[in-house]
Amino acid sequence: MSTPDGAYAKPFLTIPEQIRRLRGRGMDCGADEFASGVLERYGYYRLSGYWHLYRARPEPPAARFGADGREIRLDSFVPKTRLAHVVALYEFDHELRTRLGDIISMVETAFRFHIGHRRLRRALP
Repeated sequence: MSTPDGAYAKPFLTIPEQIRRLRGRGMDCGADEFASGVLERYGYYRLSGYWHLYRARPEPPAARFGADGREIRLDSFVPKTRLAHVVALYEFDHELRTRLGDIISMVETAFRFHIGHRRLRRALP
């Protein structure tokens, strides 16, 4: 996030500070060594899209949606949220994207071959 003058608005947090923030918001991060390794390998903000699902929602009668129509999520996590589960979701998504990318590439190559040879057959006497 940046300010109107282009300056980056979010403060830099060290790995231990990131772990403290996650724990302070209610996430079970496991052992410090595990959490540090995960955050160094994948990055806090890359994983944040995957733990967004586990962010708590306002309790009724509080509004569930903001003025812009987007669902409101709190900074805290629902009980029993675990960093290990967030990592499993990330790794599943990564594997799925990789496999789909490979399949799409094979289909694309076969399609180009088919189109190229079809045009070649039309051009030949």
